[in-house]
Amino acid sequence: MLKYTRLFLLALTLGTPGLAQELLLGTSAGTIARTHPVTGQTTSTLSCSSPVAAMTLDGADLLVGDSSGNIFRHDIEKQQETWLFNVPAACGGMSVYRGQLFVSDTAGSVVRVNLQTGRIIEIMTLPFGMDGGPLVIHDGNIFVGSLMGFVVMKSLSDTIDFQFWGTCAGPVSSMTDGGTHLIMGSPSGTLTLVDFVTQSANFHWGASGDTSGLAIHQGDIMTADSDGRLQRVDFSSARVHQQHFSGISVTTALMTPAAEPGFTYCYGISCPCGNDDPSAGCANSLGVGGILRATGSSSVTSDDMVLFVTNVPSNRFGLLCMANDPSSGSLFGDGRLCSGGAGGYRRFPTQTSGQLGFFGQAGIVDFAQQNFGSSGQVFSGSTWTFQMWYRDDQGTCGTGFNLTNGYVVTFKP
Repeated sequence: MLKYTRLFLLALTLGTPGLAQELLLGTSAGTIARTHPVTGQTTSTLSCSSPVAAMTLDGADLLVGDSSGNIFRHDIEKQQETWLFNVPAACGGMSVYRGQLFVSDTAGSVVRVNLQTGRIIEIMTLPFGMDGGPLVIHDGNIFVGSLMGFVVMKSLSDTIDFQFWGTCAGPVSSMTDGGTHLIMGSPSGTLTLVDFVTQSANFHWGASGDTSGLAIHQGDIMTADSDGRLQRVDFSSARVHQQHFSGISVTTALMTPAAEPGFTYCYGISCPCGNDDPSAGCANSLGVGGILRATGSSSVTSDDMVLFVTNVPSNRFGLLCMANDPSSGSLFGDGRLCSGGAGGYRRFPTQTSGQLGFFGQAGIVDFAQQNFGSSGQVFSGSTWTFQMWYRDDQGTCGTGFNLTNGYVVTFKP
Protein backbone atom coordinates (compact mmCIF):
# COMPACT_ATOMS: atom_id res chain seq x y z
CA MET A 1 0.00 0.00 0.00
CA LEU A 2 1.18 3.49 -0.76
CA LYS A 3 2.49 5.56 2.13
CA TYR A 4 0.23 8.10 3.76
CA THR A 5 0.73 11.60 2.51
CA ARG A 6 -1.49 14.68 2.52
CA LEU A 7 -1.56 18.22 1.21
CA PHE A 8 -0.88 21.54 2.82
CA LEU A 9 -1.58 24.84 1.11
CA LEU A 10 0.41 27.96 1.92
CA ALA A 11 1.13 31.13 -0.02
CA LEU A 12 4.83 30.39 -0.41
CA THR A 13 7.36 31.92 -2.78
CA LEU A 14 8.78 29.30 -5.13
CA GLY A 15 12.17 29.11 -6.78
CA THR A 16 12.97 28.80 -10.46
CA PRO A 17 10.06 27.22 -12.40
CA GLY A 18 10.77 23.89 -14.05
CA LEU A 19 13.07 22.44 -11.39
CA ALA A 20 10.25 21.18 -9.20
CA GLN A 21 7.52 18.72 -10.01
CA GLU A 22 4.47 20.37 -11.51
CA LEU A 23 0.77 19.64 -11.80
CA LEU A 24 -0.30 20.54 -15.33
CA LEU A 25 -3.94 21.56 -15.67
CA GLY A 26 -5.52 21.64 -19.13
CA THR A 27 -8.46 24.00 -19.51
CA SER A 28 -11.50 24.61 -21.66
CA ALA A 29 -10.06 28.05 -22.41
CA GLY A 30 -7.17 26.52 -24.35
CA THR A 31 -4.43 27.00 -21.75
CA ILE A 32 -2.32 24.71 -19.57
CA ALA A 33 -1.56 25.96 -16.07
CA ARG A 34 1.75 24.95 -14.45
CA THR A 35 0.73 24.49 -10.83
CA HIS A 36 2.75 23.58 -7.73
CA PRO A 37 1.41 20.24 -6.42
CA VAL A 38 1.66 21.31 -2.78
CA THR A 39 1.01 25.05 -2.61
CA GLY A 40 -1.40 25.20 -5.53
CA GLN A 41 0.40 28.27 -6.87
CA THR A 42 0.38 28.69 -10.64
CA THR A 43 3.76 29.87 -11.94
CA SER A 44 2.92 30.23 -15.64
CA THR A 45 0.54 29.04 -18.34
CA LEU A 46 1.02 27.53 -21.78
CA SER A 47 -1.22 28.76 -24.58
CA CYS A 48 -2.89 26.19 -26.81
CA SER A 49 -4.60 26.62 -30.15
CA SER A 50 -7.90 25.18 -28.87
CA PRO A 51 -9.53 23.74 -25.70
CA VAL A 52 -7.51 20.93 -24.14
CA ALA A 53 -9.21 17.52 -24.24
CA ALA A 54 -6.30 15.20 -23.30
CA MET A 55 -2.61 15.34 -22.34
CA THR A 56 0.32 12.95 -22.02
CA LEU A 57 4.10 13.16 -21.82
CA ASP A 58 6.63 12.13 -24.44
CA GLY A 59 9.90 12.43 -22.56
CA ALA A 60 10.22 16.06 -21.46
CA ASP A 61 7.65 17.25 -24.00
CA LEU A 62 3.91 17.53 -23.49
CA LEU A 63 1.52 16.15 -26.08
CA VAL A 64 -1.91 17.77 -26.21
CA GLY A 65 -5.06 16.62 -27.99
CA ASP A 66 -8.10 18.79 -28.63
CA SER A 67 -11.81 18.31 -29.36
CA SER A 68 -11.15 18.39 -33.12
CA GLY A 69 -8.58 15.59 -33.08
CA ASN A 70 -5.55 17.85 -33.47
CA ILE A 71 -2.37 16.69 -31.73
CA PHE A 72 0.19 19.26 -30.62
CA ARG A 73 3.64 19.02 -29.08
CA HIS A 74 4.59 21.51 -26.36
CA ASP A 75 8.13 22.29 -25.26
CA ILE A 76 7.22 23.18 -21.67
CA GLU A 77 10.31 25.21 -20.84
CA LYS A 78 10.43 27.17 -24.10
CA GLN A 79 6.62 27.44 -24.10
CA GLN A 80 6.46 26.63 -27.79
CA GLU A 81 3.64 24.73 -29.48
CA THR A 82 3.98 22.69 -32.68
CA TRP A 83 1.10 21.05 -34.56
CA LEU A 84 1.92 17.40 -35.29
CA PHE A 85 -1.03 15.71 -37.01
CA ASN A 86 -4.74 15.02 -36.81
CA VAL A 87 -6.62 11.89 -35.71
CA PRO A 88 -10.10 11.05 -37.06
CA ALA A 89 -12.22 12.24 -34.09
CA ALA A 90 -12.18 14.27 -30.88
CA CYS A 91 -9.60 13.12 -28.34
CA GLY A 92 -10.83 11.46 -25.16
CA GLY A 93 -7.54 10.21 -23.72
CA MET A 94 -3.87 9.85 -24.69
CA SER A 95 -0.80 7.86 -23.72
CA VAL A 96 2.65 7.19 -25.18
CA TYR A 97 3.92 3.61 -25.10
CA ARG A 98 7.15 2.39 -26.69
CA GLY A 99 7.41 5.40 -28.94
CA GLN A 100 3.85 5.22 -30.23
CA LEU A 101 0.89 7.43 -29.38
CA PHE A 102 -2.43 5.87 -28.40
CA VAL A 103 -5.49 8.11 -28.63
CA SER A 104 -9.01 7.16 -27.59
CA ASP A 105 -11.64 9.16 -29.42
CA THR A 106 -15.31 9.97 -29.12
CA ALA A 107 -16.08 7.90 -32.22
CA GLY A 108 -15.47 4.73 -30.19
CA SER A 109 -11.95 3.88 -31.32
CA VAL A 110 -8.39 3.77 -30.05
CA VAL A 111 -5.93 4.98 -32.67
CA ARG A 112 -2.29 3.87 -32.63
CA VAL A 113 -0.10 6.51 -34.29
CA ASN A 114 3.56 6.69 -35.29
CA LEU A 115 4.78 9.73 -33.39
CA GLN A 116 7.50 10.52 -35.90
CA THR A 117 5.40 10.46 -39.07
CA GLY A 118 1.83 10.85 -37.84
CA ARG A 119 0.88 7.71 -39.77
CA ILE A 120 -2.02 5.74 -38.30
CA ILE A 121 -0.73 2.24 -37.61
CA GLU A 122 -3.93 0.72 -36.29
CA ILE A 123 -7.51 1.62 -35.41
CA MET A 124 -8.93 -0.54 -32.60
CA THR A 125 -12.71 -0.51 -32.20
CA LEU A 126 -14.10 -0.29 -28.68
CA PRO A 127 -16.93 -2.68 -27.72
CA PHE A 128 -20.58 -2.07 -26.80
CA GLY A 129 -20.79 1.08 -28.92
CA MET A 130 -18.94 2.97 -26.20
CA ASP A 131 -17.31 6.35 -26.56
CA GLY A 132 -13.55 6.61 -26.09
CA GLY A 133 -12.91 8.40 -22.81
CA PRO A 134 -9.86 8.59 -20.53
CA LEU A 135 -7.00 6.21 -21.34
CA VAL A 136 -4.26 4.61 -19.21
CA ILE A 137 -1.54 2.14 -20.26
CA HIS A 138 -0.24 0.00 -17.40
CA ASP A 139 2.15 -2.96 -17.69
CA GLY A 140 1.49 -3.40 -21.41
CA ASN A 141 -2.29 -3.26 -21.04
CA ILE A 142 -4.47 -0.45 -22.32
CA PHE A 143 -7.47 0.66 -20.25
CA VAL A 144 -10.21 2.93 -21.64
CA GLY A 145 -13.01 4.49 -19.61
CA SER A 146 -16.45 5.47 -20.81
CA LEU A 147 -19.34 7.77 -19.99
CA MET A 148 -21.31 4.52 -19.82
CA GLY A 149 -19.60 3.89 -16.48
CA PHE A 150 -17.28 0.99 -17.20
CA VAL A 151 -13.70 0.29 -18.29
CA VAL A 152 -12.47 -2.06 -21.00
CA MET A 153 -8.98 -3.53 -21.29
CA LYS A 154 -6.80 -4.94 -24.04
CA SER A 155 -3.29 -6.40 -23.92
CA LEU A 156 -0.97 -4.75 -26.41
CA SER A 157 0.99 -7.99 -26.77
CA ASP A 158 -1.77 -10.01 -28.47
CA THR A 159 -4.61 -9.63 -30.96
CA ILE A 160 -7.51 -10.27 -28.59
CA ASP A 161 -10.11 -7.50 -28.71
CA PHE A 162 -11.03 -5.20 -25.83
CA GLN A 163 -12.79 -6.95 -22.96
CA PHE A 164 -14.94 -5.64 -20.11
CA TRP A 165 -12.63 -5.04 -17.09
CA GLY A 166 -14.30 -2.97 -14.37
CA THR A 167 -17.07 -0.62 -13.33
CA CYS A 168 -16.96 2.90 -11.94
CA ALA A 169 -19.53 4.41 -9.59
CA GLY A 170 -20.85 6.55 -12.44
CA PRO A 171 -19.58 7.82 -15.80
CA VAL A 172 -15.78 7.80 -16.08
CA SER A 173 -14.72 11.43 -16.41
CA SER A 174 -11.01 10.89 -15.63
CA MET A 175 -8.47 8.14 -14.92
CA THR A 176 -4.93 7.84 -13.63
CA ASP A 177 -2.45 5.09 -12.81
CA GLY A 178 -2.10 4.75 -9.05
CA GLY A 179 0.67 2.14 -9.26
CA THR A 180 -1.30 -0.69 -7.66
CA HIS A 181 -4.74 0.55 -8.70
CA LEU A 182 -6.51 2.13 -11.64
CA ILE A 183 -8.14 5.27 -10.23
CA MET A 184 -11.28 6.63 -11.87
CA GLY A 185 -13.22 9.80 -11.23
CA SER A 186 -16.90 10.41 -11.95
CA PRO A 187 -18.82 13.67 -12.51
CA SER A 188 -20.40 13.23 -9.06
CA GLY A 189 -16.99 13.36 -7.38
CA THR A 190 -16.81 9.66 -6.55
CA LEU A 191 -13.42 8.03 -6.88
CA THR A 192 -13.23 4.32 -7.75
CA LEU A 193 -9.98 2.43 -7.12
CA VAL A 194 -9.67 -0.95 -8.87
CA ASP A 195 -6.76 -3.23 -8.04
CA PHE A 196 -4.83 -4.03 -11.24
CA VAL A 197 -4.23 -7.64 -10.12
CA THR A 198 -7.38 -8.72 -8.28
CA GLN A 199 -9.80 -6.27 -9.96
CA SER A 200 -11.40 -5.65 -6.56
CA ALA A 201 -12.86 -2.16 -6.23
CA ASN A 202 -12.96 0.44 -3.46
CA PHE A 203 -15.24 3.44 -3.70
CA HIS A 204 -14.17 6.78 -2.25
CA TRP A 205 -16.96 9.25 -1.61
CA GLY A 206 -14.85 12.04 -0.14
CA ALA A 207 -14.04 14.12 -3.22
CA SER A 208 -16.12 17.03 -4.46
CA GLY A 209 -16.89 18.38 -7.90
CA ASP A 210 -16.74 16.57 -11.23
CA THR A 211 -13.14 15.23 -11.01
CA SER A 212 -12.39 16.29 -14.56
CA GLY A 213 -8.68 15.75 -13.87
CA LEU A 214 -6.78 13.17 -11.77
CA ALA A 215 -3.10 12.76 -10.94
CA ILE A 216 -0.88 11.19 -8.26
CA HIS A 217 1.57 13.10 -6.09
CA GLN A 218 3.65 11.21 -3.51
CA GLY A 219 0.93 8.61 -3.02
CA ASP A 220 -2.04 10.97 -2.73
CA ILE A 221 -4.76 11.46 -5.32
CA MET A 222 -4.91 14.96 -6.76
CA THR A 223 -8.32 15.91 -8.13
CA ALA A 224 -9.15 18.93 -10.26
CA ASP A 225 -12.61 20.12 -11.23
CA SER A 226 -14.17 22.29 -13.88
CA ASP A 227 -15.15 24.81 -11.19
CA GLY A 228 -11.49 25.40 -10.32
CA ARG A 229 -11.30 23.30 -7.15
CA LEU A 230 -8.06 21.39 -6.47
CA GLN A 231 -8.09 18.72 -3.78
CA ARG A 232 -5.71 16.23 -2.26
CA VAL A 233 -7.42 12.97 -1.28
CA ASP A 234 -5.86 10.23 0.82
CA PHE A 235 -5.31 7.05 -1.19
CA SER A 236 -6.48 4.76 1.62
CA SER A 237 -9.01 6.67 3.71
CA ALA A 238 -10.43 9.02 1.02
CA ARG A 239 -10.29 11.91 3.47
CA VAL A 240 -9.81 15.27 1.79
CA HIS A 241 -6.82 16.91 3.42
CA GLN A 242 -6.68 20.20 1.57
CA GLN A 243 -8.40 22.10 -1.14
CA HIS A 244 -7.61 25.19 -3.13
CA PHE A 245 -9.75 27.20 -5.52
CA SER A 246 -7.53 27.95 -8.49
CA GLY A 247 -10.08 29.80 -10.62
CA ILE A 248 -9.13 27.48 -13.49
CA SER A 249 -11.81 25.51 -15.33
CA VAL A 250 -9.97 22.18 -15.65
CA THR A 251 -10.64 19.61 -18.37
CA THR A 252 -7.71 17.26 -17.67
CA ALA A 253 -4.68 17.00 -15.38
CA LEU A 254 -1.18 15.52 -15.50
CA MET A 255 1.73 15.32 -13.04
CA THR A 256 5.25 15.76 -14.41
CA PRO A 257 7.84 13.28 -13.09
CA ALA A 258 10.60 14.43 -10.76
CA ALA A 259 12.81 12.96 -8.07
CA GLU A 260 12.27 14.04 -4.48
CA PRO A 261 14.98 16.34 -3.05
CA GLY A 262 15.90 13.86 -0.29
CA PHE A 263 14.48 10.82 1.45
CA THR A 264 12.54 9.85 4.55
CA TYR A 265 14.03 7.74 7.32
CA CYS A 266 13.56 6.92 11.03
CA TYR A 267 10.02 5.53 10.94
CA GLY A 268 7.67 4.68 13.78
CA ILE A 269 9.10 1.27 14.70
CA SER A 270 9.57 0.18 18.35
CA CYS A 271 7.78 3.32 19.52
CA PRO A 272 7.47 4.29 23.22
CA CYS A 273 4.12 2.60 23.98
CA GLY A 274 3.51 0.28 21.05
CA ASN A 275 2.21 3.16 18.91
CA ASP A 276 4.04 2.02 15.79
CA ASP A 277 3.50 3.27 12.25
CA PRO A 278 6.20 1.89 9.92
CA SER A 279 5.39 4.36 7.13
CA ALA A 280 5.57 7.60 9.17
CA GLY A 281 6.47 8.78 12.66
CA CYS A 282 5.07 7.06 15.76
CA ALA A 283 1.27 6.99 15.82
CA ASN A 284 -0.52 9.94 17.39
CA SER A 285 -4.09 10.50 18.61
CA LEU A 286 -5.37 10.09 15.04
CA GLY A 287 -4.13 6.51 15.05
CA VAL A 288 -1.48 7.18 12.41
CA GLY A 289 1.96 8.77 12.46
CA GLY A 290 2.75 12.29 11.33
CA ILE A 291 4.75 12.10 8.12
CA LEU A 292 7.31 14.63 6.90
CA ARG A 293 7.86 14.75 3.15
CA ALA A 294 9.33 17.22 0.66
CA THR A 295 8.82 18.29 -2.91
CA GLY A 296 10.87 20.54 -5.18
CA SER A 297 14.63 20.25 -5.60
CA SER A 298 17.74 20.20 -3.40
CA SER A 299 19.22 23.16 -5.30
CA VAL A 300 20.68 25.84 -3.02
CA THR A 301 20.37 28.44 -5.76
CA SER A 302 16.72 27.73 -6.47
CA ASP A 303 15.77 27.26 -2.80
CA ASP A 304 12.52 25.69 -3.99
CA MET A 305 12.28 22.72 -1.64
CA VAL A 306 9.00 22.66 0.27
CA LEU A 307 8.78 20.50 3.39
CA PHE A 308 5.32 19.47 4.49
CA VAL A 309 3.87 17.46 7.37
CA THR A 310 0.54 15.65 7.40
CA ASN A 311 -1.35 13.14 9.55
CA VAL A 312 -1.16 15.37 12.61
CA PRO A 313 -4.02 16.53 14.88
CA SER A 314 -5.71 19.76 13.92
CA ASN A 315 -4.96 23.12 15.53
CA ARG A 316 -1.76 22.05 17.32
CA PHE A 317 1.56 23.85 17.66
CA GLY A 318 4.61 22.46 15.90
CA LEU A 319 8.30 23.23 15.36
CA LEU A 320 10.33 22.15 12.35
CA CYS A 321 13.91 21.47 13.41
CA MET A 322 17.10 21.11 11.36
CA ALA A 323 20.26 19.28 12.48
CA ASN A 324 23.40 17.98 10.77
CA ASP A 325 23.56 14.36 11.93
CA PRO A 326 20.95 11.61 11.37
CA SER A 327 20.39 9.27 14.31
CA SER A 328 18.72 5.91 14.77
CA GLY A 329 15.81 7.36 16.70
CA SER A 330 16.02 7.54 20.48
CA LEU A 331 12.70 7.62 22.35
CA PHE A 332 11.37 11.12 22.98
CA GLY A 333 7.81 11.92 24.06
CA ASP A 334 5.39 9.73 22.10
CA GLY A 335 7.90 9.43 19.25
CA ARG A 336 11.50 8.94 18.20
CA LEU A 337 14.17 11.64 17.88
CA CYS A 338 15.81 11.22 14.49
CA SER A 339 18.67 13.74 14.42
CA GLY A 340 21.25 15.60 16.44
CA GLY A 341 24.91 16.51 16.05
CA ALA A 342 27.17 19.51 16.53
CA GLY A 343 25.36 22.79 17.04
CA GLY A 344 22.16 21.12 18.24
CA TYR A 345 18.81 21.92 16.64
CA ARG A 346 18.06 24.92 14.45
CA ARG A 347 14.40 25.80 14.82
CA PHE A 348 12.10 27.32 12.24
CA PRO A 349 9.17 29.53 13.30
CA THR A 350 6.39 28.00 15.41
CA GLN A 351 3.40 26.93 13.35
CA THR A 352 -0.13 25.67 13.96
CA SER A 353 -1.46 22.65 12.11
CA GLY A 354 -4.74 24.30 11.17
CA GLN A 355 -8.15 22.71 10.84
CA LEU A 356 -7.00 19.98 8.46
CA GLY A 357 -3.80 19.10 10.31
CA PHE A 358 -0.73 20.06 8.33
CA PHE A 359 2.49 22.06 8.60
CA GLY A 360 4.61 23.48 5.80
CA GLN A 361 7.91 25.28 5.31
CA ALA A 362 9.55 26.76 2.22
CA GLY A 363 12.57 29.02 1.80
CA ILE A 364 14.83 26.72 3.82
CA VAL A 365 18.13 28.10 2.48
CA ASP A 366 17.14 31.73 2.88
CA PHE A 367 15.81 31.27 6.42
CA ALA A 368 18.98 29.46 7.49
CA GLN A 369 21.13 32.22 6.03
CA GLN A 370 19.20 34.89 7.90
CA ASN A 371 18.80 33.13 11.25
CA PHE A 372 21.19 30.22 11.91
CA GLY A 373 24.64 31.79 11.91
CA SER A 374 27.78 30.48 10.23
CA SER A 375 27.46 26.92 11.57
CA GLY A 376 23.90 26.56 10.33
CA GLN A 377 24.29 27.52 6.68
CA VAL A 378 22.93 25.37 3.86
CA PHE A 379 25.44 25.14 1.03
CA SER A 380 26.16 22.81 -1.89
CA GLY A 381 27.43 19.48 -0.56
CA SER A 382 26.06 19.96 2.96
CA THR A 383 23.71 17.36 4.43
CA TRP A 384 20.93 18.36 6.80
CA THR A 385 18.19 16.42 8.53
CA PHE A 386 14.70 17.71 9.31
CA GLN A 387 12.01 16.62 11.76
CA MET A 388 8.80 18.13 13.10
CA TRP A 389 7.95 18.24 16.81
CA TYR A 390 4.25 18.81 17.53
CA ARG A 391 1.81 18.94 20.44
CA ASP A 392 -0.58 16.02 20.86
CA ASP A 393 -2.45 16.33 24.15
CA GLN A 394 -4.51 13.20 23.57
CA GLY A 395 -1.60 11.09 22.38
CA THR A 396 -1.41 7.36 23.12
CA CYS A 397 1.59 7.53 25.46
CA GLY A 398 0.41 10.54 27.45
CA THR A 399 3.49 12.78 27.16
CA GLY A 400 1.61 15.51 25.29
CA PHE A 401 3.87 15.65 22.22
CA ASN A 402 5.11 13.57 19.32
CA LEU A 403 7.48 13.66 16.34
CA THR A 404 7.29 12.89 12.64
CA ASN A 405 9.72 10.69 10.78
CA GLY A 406 12.99 12.28 9.69
CA TYR A 407 13.89 13.69 6.29
CA VAL A 408 17.50 14.03 5.07
CA VAL A 409 18.76 16.14 2.17
CA THR A 410 22.21 16.57 0.62
CA PHE A 411 22.05 19.91 -1.10
CA LYS A 412 23.34 20.68 -4.60
CA PRO A 413 24.43 23.94 -6.33
